[in-house]
Amino acid sequence: MPILKPLFCALRPMALVLGGLMSFNAAAQTPDSLQSVWQAVMAKQPDQQEIPQFEALSNRYRQAGEAWFANGVNLTVRHENDAMTDHTGFKSWESGVDFDLSLDQSHAYQQLGESYQQHGERYAKLLQWQAAALTRRLVWELKRAEVQWQRLQQNQGLIAALADKVSASAENGEVPKMDAVLVQKELLAAEKQTLAAYNAYQQRLAEYHYWSGFDALPLQIEESLPAQNGDLNALLAQHPQSQWAEQQLQQAQAQQRVVLNQTQTKPNLFVGAKAEEDDATAARTSLIVQMRLPLGKSASYQTTQQEQQQVVSAQQIALQKTQQQLSNEAMLAQQGLQQEQALLKLTGRQREVNAQALSMAEQAYALGETPIQTLLQVQSQMLQALLDDDLQAVAVGQATARLRQALGLELNFSAS
Repeated sequence: MPILKPLFCALRPMALVLGGLMSFNAAAQTPDSLQSVWQAVMAKQPDQQEIPQFEALSNRYRQAGEAWFANGVNLTVRHENDAMTDHTGFKSWESGVDFDLSLDQSHAYQQLGESYQQHGERYAKLLQWQAAALTRRLVWELKRAEVQWQRLQQNQGLIAALADKVSASAENGEVPKMDAVLVQKELLAAEKQTLAAYNAYQQRLAEYHYWSGFDALPLQIEESLPAQNGDLNALLAQHPQSQWAEQQLQQAQAQQRVVLNQTQTKPNLFVGAKAEEDDATAARTSLIVQMRLPLGKSASYQTTQQEQQQVVSAQQIALQKTQQQLSNEAMLAQQGLQQEQALLKLTGRQREVNAQALSMAEQAYALGETPIQTLLQVQSQMLQALLDDDLQAVAVGQATARLRQALGLELNFSAS
């Protein structure tokens, strides 16, 4: 009678259901959802400390833009007398203030302040997207290791059942004792594979725990497929990485306007008063208004202008490269998902065919028509087909997560 089929039928539905139960720690910390893992990973990102600095810079530049005199006001005090020369009692006092006349500079400061505000917002979204990438990698690498360990452990149980059956038959003289030795050899190899898979699982679990603080995966980690409708370019334009590159360009342009305004010589207005007297003349006071106008632009301004333009051009090129890279990654991720889905159908059919072959090999061995080597070979192929099918199901889920990451979509999951 068949030896493995009853056990296979009993264990097969459990292959992927027990993925979150492989930790033997009864007090394991299990997250409520995939978002809980992401929040824990996000909390460990030190780059978040930069976000308040951008807000502070934004406020400073906005305050500078709202000021009446962006470059401040200079106080001038001057005194003249002829005590060391003519001795006529001449005395002169002059005081006043001067300031630059530049409405463009105030506007440039305001634009740079607004740019830093947007800079912080988009940087926060970029960090969230990066944390989502790390979360997806940690979760699916752990899931793959967990499924592989679970399946190999179950396969080891099937081989152990066969070993017990053949050993009993060998003791009764129904089969050669060599058959029992060969099955024991197969069992030892299965135990070695299971131990190696367990060690790999523990390594993935340790990394997952370091970043998330959890000891188990959420019950639901499969994400829903992104909608197929809509313009891909429009979707990628909202990608956090694309938005960040665009912000870098806007930042460079705003910084360019500020630097050029600071470098350029500006009209200067002086307003003051002058009081003078000598021994022969009574004291008299007069008002002073002086305007200083620049003639042309200095050589240093031209150099600074060229340098700033080079910075802006570099950011324009970086934005174009980012858009190209995102489009390519989205295309590859879409193709990868389609390939993994096709492979899942193939591994499912292979599992069914190998199950039929195993049933026939068991019957043939029970009737003495084939040697134990044939049964072990067919069984090995069947167990490998089960493992391949389980891992391919993981690969589809991982490819779905990779596509959502490539499209810049937030963490999500399908309805269970």
